[in-house]
Amino acid sequence: MSVDLEIKKELDKIHSASMKILATSGIKLHSPEAMALFAERGVKVNGLTVYPSEEFIMETIASAPKSFTVYSRKERPPVVKKVESAGSDEAKKPEDGEKPAQDQKDPAQSLEAENQAQLLEPCPEMDMIFDGQRSYYAPAYGCPAITEKNGLVRPSTLDDYIKIAQLIHVCPHFMVNGGILVQPTDIDPDNSAIIMLYTSLLASDKCLMLIPTKGETFIELLYLVGITCGGEKEFAKYPRSLTLISTLSPLGLSEEAFDSLSLAALSGQALIISPGPMAGATGPITLAGNLAMANAECLATIAISQMVKKGTPVLYGVTATVSDLRIGQVSVGNPGFSAMTRYSKLLASYYGLPARGGGAVTDAQEVSSQSGLESMINLKTALDCQVDLILHSAGVLSSWATFSYEKFMSDLESISILEYARKPLAVNEETLALETIEEVGPGGVFLNQKHTLSRARNYPFYPRVAPLGQIKNRPYGERILANAEKEMDKLHSTYLRPEMEKKIRTEMKILVNNQRIDPELTDQILRKIYETNKKEDD
Repeated sequence: MSVDLEIKKELDKIHSASMKILATSGIKLHSPEAMALFAERGVKVNGLTVYPSEEFIMETIASAPKSFTVYSRKERPPVVKKVESAGSDEAKKPEDGEKPAQDQKDPAQSLEAENQAQLLEPCPEMDMIFDGQRSYYAPAYGCPAITEKNGLVRPSTLDDYIKIAQLIHVCPHFMVNGGILVQPTDIDPDNSAIIMLYTSLLASDKCLMLIPTKGETFIELLYLVGITCGGEKEFAKYPRSLTLISTLSPLGLSEEAFDSLSLAALSGQALIISPGPMAGATGPITLAGNLAMANAECLATIAISQMVKKGTPVLYGVTATVSDLRIGQVSVGNPGFSAMTRYSKLLASYYGLPARGGGAVTDAQEVSSQSGLESMINLKTALDCQVDLILHSAGVLSSWATFSYEKFMSDLESISILEYARKPLAVNEETLALETIEEVGPGGVFLNQKHTLSRARNYPFYPRVAPLGQIKNRPYGERILANAEKEMDKLHSTYLRPEMEKKIRTEMKILVNNQRIDPELTDQILRKIYETNKKEDD
């Protein structure tokens, strides 16, 4: 994302303000371990608050990678990148009359070097390659309720979680699944994280969102994922997951957030550092001030990740929002949200980091012109800014409060429209249609031409949710909702669970049931995911 001189000056001001905030106000850490990381490196500490300098922050975050890959669990042949080492057959041999090199390495060191060079080759069709070349869509996250087609709101359930995980798995727009797709209210909150993870691992083998939680539970989550990856050591070789780490605005980090951050980092997993101060409530009402404080929180937390493990992959994920002080709630339909998304991406580029931001989010309480307008603006802003990861890309209503299946399908159509509009035109002999133009000539008709008829069903683009043609005796909004429901049922009917060895499923079930979770619940999840396409070995 190119930055002109005036924007660069604005970013310099925001950066300077963030550094002053950290040096004077500091950041309050509710974890003694997190505080110790700063104290043992000579950073000023007062009670639970640390006051890192600009020099310390910039030096510490410098080890965060500029690009990285998160790998899916899909089957792939390993690609070995060989390195030349003195103890290997590939090592350079001396020419005739040339003396052998004197710095021959120990064979054991050569073997270690070759082992370190054995990497999974990133596959664009299945892995998320965060290198600034593309934007990835991620599902909704954290909604505790469902808005039904009739506008009524009900609590979200485990059945909703399963259905959404299946929809995400078959939808080609998404390369990541899991996390808190919705928050099921019909299961014990203390066990919800491991139940949701168990469900998403069974339902999908796409890249994975983990769920931040208290330390002892997060360890179990890592064990659970490890079972599907060939064990803990194999899991820790490559980033297989993303964990969303939220700060405690203003200027705080909870113990739970630090526990999840540190455990994920030590396991070699990627992080999304996402402060979300609300301008006028948990942050300054001015957008520049809100961004400066969010940036301070983000950089301090990224620094923590690098102190835990240097080189931990992170996404700069400032998701600053606006407060509607007339009604006392967060607003993501406000254009201030899009403006801060743009600056969040600019700041990520300023520090040389990939970014998370945006989403098809709205303040609307049902599928409507308001929800379409606000969601499309927020999506387009994120795409125009080349945001690397767009969380909440489909299904969100009511400022993140509810999920709607009809909104989910509507947002998928918006994504398809934006993707179509942004891709380069196919310009070739066939698409230029010179022969057809010559044949039709001035004043002619193209409708009955072979060139038209052979492409008429699929070209250029046909919406599936938006109603077409004249409306007869049925409200327009009803047709949109009916089309969305029809398309969702069609998409869901294509779900095929990914292959998973029975031994792995058994190990997973044992681990989950050892967390004092009713075995009947894990059996129920298995049945719901596996009932549509059983295999002989099931």
